[in-house]
Amino acid sequence: MDDPRGPEALDQRVKVERIGPNHWYVQSFSESGIRYTVVRSGTAWGCSCPAYLRKSRRDPFYECKHVVLCKSRLSHPALDPPSTAPGPTAAPPSSNSG
Repeated sequence: MDDPRGPEALDQRVKVERIGPNHWYVQSFSESGIRYTVVRSGTAWGCSCPAYLRKSRRDPFYECKHVVLCKSRLSHPALDPPSTAPGPTAAPPSSNSG
């Protein structure tokens, strides 16, 4: 973790956008204009950042700072607003009257 104050301090410096119930975009900490995709599937997490892709091969329990940040947001609901991504839409009711 880059900030000894924890994920909450990182959250104030880095943009995190929740795009689904288990899917986030997280801004790169060091490169402007770069964002990584973080996903959760059950208890497994993944990230598209180079550190996660490299280190998770050797250590299946490795969590990069982007994953840690998203996990922190889940444990602090005020930091993790619901997704603004459109959900599935229902089909309009049938107007068949028989």
